This record gives sequence, C-alpha cells and structure tokens, in this order.
Amino acid sequence: MSWKSTSWTLACGLTLLVHGGWPLRAQRAGWPALMALLTGTQATPPRKDIPAIARDAKGAVVSIVMFDKAGQPISQGSGFFISVDGRAATNYHVIRTGTSAIIKLAGGAFFAVDGVLALDRDHDVAIIKAHGNDFRTVALGDSDRLQVGEEVVAIGNPLSLESTVSNGILSGIRTIQEHGSQVLQITAPISPGSSGGPLFNMGGEVIGITTSHLGGGENLNFAVPINEVKRLLQDGLSKVQGFPVGQDLPPVRTAGEGAPPPSFTRTVALWKSQTTGNEYRVEIEGDTFKAERMDLPKDPAHEGAYVRTTARHQGSKWIGKTQIFLPCALGHGPVINKCHMTMGFEITEMGPDLIRGRIENPDLSQFDCKSCNAPKKEWKDFVWAPKKQ
Repeated sequence: MSWKSTSWTLACGLTLLVHGGWPLRAQRAGWPALMALLTGTQATPPRKDIPAIARDAKGAVVSIVMFDKAGQPISQGSGFFISVDGRAATNYHVIRTGTSAIIKLAGGAFFAVDGVLALDRDHDVAIIKAHGNDFRTVALGDSDRLQVGEEVVAIGNPLSLESTVSNGILSGIRTIQEHGSQVLQITAPISPGSSGGPLFNMGGEVIGITTSHLGGGENLNFAVPINEVKRLLQDGLSKVQGFPVGQDLPPVRTAGEGAPPPSFTRTVALWKSQTTGNEYRVEIEGDTFKAERMDLPKDPAHEGAYVRTTARHQGSKWIGKTQIFLPCALGHGPVINKCHMTMGFEITEMGPDLIRGRIENPDLSQFDCKSCNAPKKEWKDFVWAPKKQ
C-alpha cells in the first residue's frame, strides 16, 4: 500500500469515528488509543504514582510456596496472575525444587497449583496454573520499549514479607553472552523471596520479572524482560504438566534466591456446610488442614462422639481422612459399643469464602452397632462457607 493510500485510510477512519457521534471529551480521551489502534503502535499508559500502582496490583501479586514429596514447605518465591483463570508468571528457579505448590494471596487465601503450563530454563521464566477462577490480574507492557533511566516499581514477598513495594530506576539493559538474551539491571531492591515478582513501569504495566541480586554489589539487581513471558504465551501453552524437580539452572539466574519456607499464620474459624447445614471448626496451618464437627446431637447414648478430619496438601488437592468415633447402644441394654470408622476426604478448591470437595459418607441407615460397620460408602460433594456471626 502506498503512503497516499495509507494516509487516506487513516483520514477516513478518523472521519468516521469522530463524526460518528462521539462527545468531544470522549474524542480527546480516546485519541492516543485510537491512534495506536490505527497505526499499529502501543499507546503509552497515563503515569501513575507508586501508591496507585500498589493498589492496582493488590490481589494479583502472590506468594508461591513449594513443597517436597513429604508435603513439607521447602522454599518460597513470588509471582503474579496474568489471566483470570489462574495462569501465573514467575521465575523458573522459583518452581524447580519442589514436587507440588500452593499460591497464597496476601489476604490469606490458599490455592493449589495444578502444575506447569510452560517454562524456559534459559530465560528463567515459567507459567503455572492455579486451581480456581476470577483472579485479579496485571497488565503486561512492552519491554522492548524500555529506556535506561526510567523509573520502575517492584512488588514481591522478600523473606515472606508479603506485598513489599520498592522503587528505583532501570540502570542498564545487559546481554547474557551464553544465549544472547537480555536482562534488566535495576536499582529497586530485591531480596530472597522477591524472585518471580512483577516489575512495573510508571504506567502500572509489568515490564519485567524480578529475578536476582548480586551479593556484594550495592543496588545490583536484575529482572527478566516481560516479553519473554509474552513469547511463551504466543508460542502456545501446553496441557498442565508436573514440576521440573531440581533441574540445573545457569548460576547467574539463582543469585538472589534461597528464601526460607514461610512461617504460616495459624488460622481458626467456623465454617458451615452449604449442603448439609453441619458446622465445623476449621484450622489451617501451612499445608495442614484440620476440621471438627461442632454440632453433633446431644445424645447420652453417643456421648464422646466426634467427627474429625485431617488433610495435607498434595498436588492440586488436599487429601486426607475423616475419623468418626460413634459410641452406640447394643440393643436396648446399657452396653455401649465404641465404634471407630475412617472415611476418605478431599478438597479440590479452597479460598477465603469457599471450601469445596468431596467426602466418603457411610450409609448410617444400615449401620451395625455390633460390628461397627456401614456396608455402603458413597462419595458426596460438599461446599463449605464461613459461618456468619
């Protein structure tokens, strides 16, 4: 297409849009975006202050906690959601050491990680999938347009101090000779546990993933350009796969990692089943979930009865057992038999307002007190929500 025909197309497009009934204020407000659309360039977002960037990122920046085969937390890093259905970006070295993971929001909610959708060891980036939906997300910028000297803001979880905000400048764009890729040198402070967190420009767009700092060098911190993540997205994501479990990474990429596992706050609350109405005292600490039913009928024949559940985080679920102790009267006499039963228990989704899963229920209509046996066991779905006070 010639320059004249291109100009004519732009002019016609502008004429149609401007005279299509837009208010003058809307025309002016939409002008940069309109020009970007017609010319194929990316509009520069309006400048924000640091508190605004931090507010907009709230709920989208997360902690990623890795667990070993025994279900013990072994390391912690940062990440951020890039889609409402749970895709999250982070560093490859954050996820390489464990066999399972959870994502923890600053508000205290936990979400199991289903697995890995894509990774690039050389560029130290990975995209993982959290179990759930309706997550808050960040906007991705264009790291090819960065200029040395511009201001940047980093948000992460250094040493498990969640949602820590720091700022600085882009002090250099360096090339790694091994494979010709670039890293962003920044002055915004980074500590162990910050790896995988977003680096923002002053328009509130993510332009990098904070990855490392060099010990002994003041303000020598680095980030991976966000276009490496966008390249993974353009190449297409695979089905969810397992974690890489300890594969080697070039030394330059791991200089800032090694955060100890976080000290989880023990939380205790009352929850109510939306399917049965039963009430439970729920305790969550780290990767351990405990629940006890609190509203068992007050029956002298069943004095001392309990229903207690313990589950551990495994892969994308929390899996455990429910222990039932049910004293029961043999016949019409005073003899009491103390029956113990064990049932399966799974949680498939956990958030601040919902716990969803399934439990193996005995058919108590056929319960035999003498043998302590309920011959039929069926898995039934459940949904719990916090009990309203």
